[in-house]
Amino acid sequence: MSLEIINFGCRLNIAEGEAIRAAAGDQDDLIIINSCAVTAEASRQARQAIRRAAKRRPEARIIVTGCAAEIDPGMFAGLAEVVGNRVKAAPTSYGLPLPSTNAPAVSGHDHARAFIEVQNGCDHRCTFCIIPFGR
Repeated sequence: MSLEIINFGCRLNIAEGEAIRAAAGDQDDLIIINSCAVTAEASRQARQAIRRAAKRRPEARIIVTGCAAEIDPGMFAGLAEVVGNRVKAAPTSYGLPLPSTNAPAVSGHDHARAFIEVQNGCDHRCTFCIIPFGR
C-alpha cells in the first residue's frame, strides 16, 4: 500500500496536505487525516474517515492533524496518533526525514486547479469563529 492523505475543509488544508505528501515521498503504510473544525459535521467526518481507514488498512499507521486535532485532540484519542496543527508542516512530526529542499505548499494531486498557500488562517478573533484557535 502507499501513502494516503485525506483532507477536510479549506484550500489551505488541501495545499498543506500536498506539501505533506511531497515530504513523505514513497512512505508506505501511512494515512494522514487533515481535519477541519469549522463545523461539528467536519469533525464527525474526520472521525468517520479514521474509522474507515482503520478497517480498510488495519496495518497502516494513522495520523490525524489539522484544526479539529489542534482544538480537541481528545476527540481523536484512541482512534489515531495526533499531530498538532502548529507542527504538521514538519516532516519529523510524522517520523519522516527532512527533505533536501523546502517547497511551498501547492496542491494538484487530485484537483483540476492547484492551490498555493499565501495566507495561513486569519488573525481576527470573531466571537463565532473557532479557526484562530486551531491555526
